[in-house]
Amino acid sequence: MKIPRSLAYSARVASATKAGLRGAQINFMQHSFNGKKITVMGLGLHGGGVGVVKFLLDEGAREIVVTDLKKRSALLPSIRQIPNSPRLRYVLGRHRMRDFKRRDAVIKNPDVPLSSPYLAQAVKNGVPILSDIGIFFERAKAPIIGVTGTKGKSTTATLMALLLQKRFPRILLAGNIRKSALATMTRAKRADAIILELSSFQLEDLAYVKKGPHLAVITNIFPDHLNRHGTFGEYARAKSLITAFQNKNDAVIILKNRGLEPLIKNSEAKKIIVNISERDRGRIASSHPALQGHMADAAMLALAAAKFFGIEQKEGMARLGRFRPLTPRPPTRPPLSSASSLPPNASGA
Repeated sequence: MKIPRSLAYSARVASATKAGLRGAQINFMQHSFNGKKITVMGLGLHGGGVGVVKFLLDEGAREIVVTDLKKRSALLPSIRQIPNSPRLRYVLGRHRMRDFKRRDAVIKNPDVPLSSPYLAQAVKNGVPILSDIGIFFERAKAPIIGVTGTKGKSTTATLMALLLQKRFPRILLAGNIRKSALATMTRAKRADAIILELSSFQLEDLAYVKKGPHLAVITNIFPDHLNRHGTFGEYARAKSLITAFQNKNDAVIILKNRGLEPLIKNSEAKKIIVNISERDRGRIASSHPALQGHMADAAMLALAAAKFFGIEQKEGMARLGRFRPLTPRPPTRPPLSSASSLPPNASGA
């Protein structure tokens, strides 16, 4: 399958940002939410919305409206994780247009499509649309390593954390791992490096702040989330956003002959293209039985990332021996019904 060469925003990203709110969003995210009126769109059941609400409570937000299409009974596992507060109100089983007017910001769940009429209402009323990942990128001070791809993100990110821990003793692994990155914000302030898993949805949200990771890693690309993105081309373009805002001091790592070169062709970052041979696979598998098959791809990407930060391959190979396979994740939520509709899924937004 041919991957589009363009690094342009998707039409949904462009239409959501053309109102000229980008500067306001960036300034707002750099400052406190203390005393602000915020709408959180999408509580969900996987921890992302919970992390956002707790973050806002800690920040001292004056009024937080949490709105979700799912009913309260379905969202109880998430609601029970959030402390009671007179500053917090729930609007569940529906969205209301008035919750997207006269607010200081809307923080959207990544699952909410940018074509949502409620977000359009916010834009029309001059309300900044924010995301947890955008806020995290604005506030984090340590270098960020972003990992994206259809498969293998968690394994690759975990291996990189293992290999880089000697160079960065306070390395933080966060992102698309069943909870909001904002839940780790306190630790992120003390971290000396941060590894983030980034989904295509999060990368679209990240386009708002026009930032990219210091080191980007793309594991692979296969057709996925087409009900949200519409076409494989749009999905690939969303993935390419991981490199869109890198500069010549940054780098991007991919595997050779996986059809990923077009995604990084126009990137200003240093391009590190890893050629993994059958000999390499055999060497990794014989030394580390837990890293067979596709796990070897993840190991090679992690070794390349370690080398970028000055860790020699011999030392990296030795540290690979500490890896233990991850516990499989539970089944993922059902696909979106269409790219423009509100998803009937765990986020309910």
